[in-house]
Amino acid sequence: AGAHPASSSSKLASALGRTSLSDADAGGTLRLKKSSPASEVLVPVLCRVVDELCELDPRVRADEPDSVHQMRTRIRRLRSLFASYRDVFDRAVTDPVRVELAHLGEVLGHARDAEVMRDRVRGLIADHSGPGATFSVDEAKSLTAELEAGWIADYDVAHAGVVAELNGTRYFRLLDRLDELAALPPLAEGADRPARDVVRLALRRDTKKVFSAANVAELTATEDERIEALHEVRKAAKRLRYAAEAVTKDDSPVFGGAVRDLGAAAEGIHDLLGEHRDGSIMQQHLRDAAASSSRAFDHGVLFEIERHSAALCLADYPAALKVLKGLRRSV
Repeated sequence: AGAHPASSSSKLASALGRTSLSDADAGGTLRLKKSSPASEVLVPVLCRVVDELCELDPRVRADEPDSVHQMRTRIRRLRSLFASYRDVFDRAVTDPVRVELAHLGEVLGHARDAEVMRDRVRGLIADHSGPGATFSVDEAKSLTAELEAGWIADYDVAHAGVVAELNGTRYFRLLDRLDELAALPPLAEGADRPARDVVRLALRRDTKKVFSAANVAELTATEDERIEALHEVRKAAKRLRYAAEAVTKDDSPVFGGAVRDLGAAAEGIHDLLGEHRDGSIMQQHLRDAAASSSRAFDHGVLFEIERHSAALCLADYPAALKVLKGLRRSV
């Protein structure tokens, strides 16, 4: 149809008079340091995540296991990169892209939420079935089929919606914008500052958001309000985690030590509160399903297991927050 191999894999490479952005083409190994300009540390992260997102496209369409989750994670990493490192990337350009990424993430979220709950039902019952366990093998099989049916149906509908979104003009325009950002990054005034200064400021700013959200959660009046408030803590912790991992998760990371520890502490909070939220959603599902089931007692048993698990997450949460507090001035 007239297509032919491009002379360069990147517009940026062409502008630099090179055929690619690889280290070999640059004439040697690129050695980044904490004193390197922030743009030299963070632009490769942007390019890598954009590439990973595009590589996940066909996997999501084919409904490969965990592909929806992985694409949604890349979207969140991009949004966090633009938000946390807004001193490096021009917000006038990236904010509209973040809006489009949020929309795509929401579409993927419907499928991901159903997928999580489906797998949670299976795991919950499997962990308490077998000889001498709460449920016999046959009981577990029929109970699983009953409880997962709704989530399977929800996932199928949501995945069809995802594929429709990926076939739409809005998505293709987003891909064009991401290609443009990777080829010609919209750099802000802080892009030339040393990476150590930019990263330190971003991480301290994001850490402060975690504790601000945690303080709000402590003042909530009802259980439902607290669940939503803790979800905000979780989101803030996730943003901090991604900001730290952006400069530590690499074959040759520029940062390590304290930054990696900070990211791990944020991940600990995120995982605990994510487990608590998923458990809370499952409790509501079990309560609703019991009203029309002949196995209401079994639903009640599972409900109590989930309630206890969620309570343990909340019991561990203050200690996880304390770990982060001890690290917040280490970067």
